[in-house]
Parts: sequence; C-alpha cells; structure tokens
Amino acid sequence: MFQVDEEEFEKRVDQFYDQIKNLWNEFQQSGHEPWTTFMMVFDHSGKFQVEYGYEDLSKTDHYDRMVIWRYKYLGLVPKSNLGKRILEEYLKDAVDESD
Repeated sequence: MFQVDEEEFEKRVDQFYDQIKNLWNEFQQSGHEPWTTFMMVFDHSGKFQVEYGYEDLSKTDHYDRMVIWRYKYLGLVPKSNLGKRILEEYLKDAVDESD
C-alpha cells in the first residue's frame, strides 16, 4: 500500500517492538508500576500521544482486548453475542471498581 519493501517493514516493526520492550523495562527499573498496555495515537499532522494502561489483563485474551478497545476508542458495540457478553462484563467491572 505504501510501496515499502516487506522485509524492510518487518525489520522496522521488530525494531519498534524492541524499543517498546526497552521502555517497559526502563519504567520497571525506575520504580514505576509496569504498564499492561501501550497505545500511540497519531493525528493528521504526525504528532502523537502515548497512553499507558494499567488494567489487569490476566483474565482476558486478544479477542477480549480487541472488543474493549473498539468500544473505548471507536465507540463500536459488538454485534456478536460473545462480544456483547465481553463488553457487558467489562462495563460491569468498570462500575464496580469506581464504587
């Protein structure tokens, strides 16, 4: 799509992941609570914002996190019954934690 060599792209992705791992290790070594999620949001000008999440993800899998992310950041409610149950549980837990 962007006329980038696939091997070069994969190399850059690997380098990016390595840098994120280094950042996570640096956080931990500096005495900060280790984050569980890392998100970069880019705007049209190329500026970006980094968001660190500290949610307990021990009881979630990739699909769960995808459903929750789509709801939180895109406002999308899942159509499948499984997705709806995941979202309902997430919202229930969020309400319970705020009490």
